[in-house]
Amino acid sequence: MSSPCSDPVIHEKNGRLFWNALYGMNVMSMTELVSFGRSWSYPAILSLSGTAFTSQGYDRSQRCYQLVQNVPGSGPLEISLKGSKESPLVNPALRIKNWNADTAKVLVNGKPSDEVRLGFNHGLEGTDLVLFTFINTTAPLTIKLSK
Repeated sequence: MSSPCSDPVIHEKNGRLFWNALYGMNVMSMTELVSFGRSWSYPAILSLSGTAFTSQGYDRSQRCYQLVQNVPGSGPLEISLKGSKESPLVNPALRIKNWNADTAKVLVNGKPSDEVRLGFNHGLEGTDLVLFTFINTTAPLTIKLSK
């Protein structure tokens, strides 16, 4: 196990102390590295339309936005990410708890995209959807998911 080369911010949750770090970015240019770091440290603001889904925020330890479907069988999920120079979107990922389907149709900015990968985690309480994108932008982004 290695230790940080700086004094990381120590977090406390549920009686445990932890810190987050990113490793393995040595093939990135300095500009790419700064953008990647900002996307993790200052994640873009996420907003949802409707009330069938809620956001539990951005989890830095998973580098992923955490969402929950509250209404079974609800319609499409529309997500807006407010990408900017201060909060760039570098491969944003989403986890949607209780998706409860083995398929998903994805539109990025209103169009199908080949820059998206989907995964399904099956558990005793239901199926979660994990969405990963190969998108790198400082512009706002919309994602629409449907079953």
